[in-house]
Amino acid sequence: MFTTAVNNTNLNFITAGPTAGMVANPATDSITVNTFGVYEINYSLSNQIVAVGSVQYSLFLNNTTAVAASNMFFQANVALLTTRSPGSNTILITLNPSDIITVRPTAVVGVVSYGNPNLVVKKIF
Repeated sequence: MFTTAVNNTNLNFITAGPTAGMVANPATDSITVNTFGVYEINYSLSNQIVAVGSVQYSLFLNNTTAVAASNMFFQANVALLTTRSPGSNTILITLNPSDIITVRPTAVVGVVSYGNPNLVVKKIF
């Protein structure tokens, strides 16, 4: 099942998995960390573009800051064809208590959707 990608709208994660030291909020499609530390954040999805279009997905902190190293870009230039591509990105980042993590599509051009989104946050130390 694919969901339409809307500029600057959090990805819709289907379920919240187990958490320790953080809170997964299915209502806001976000994860809030409870303690200071270094975290590994991985997000993945399948992207779909109908005909010609492009999209960038970015990790956001506290609903305002896009993390530059977290960007994933997809582009399709074939008219009358639907292009599906998997993608993932992993970063290490220092987070503070109450930091909120979300993933959003930005710069959506054309008919773009995503499926099977996953967001995994692990505290390293």
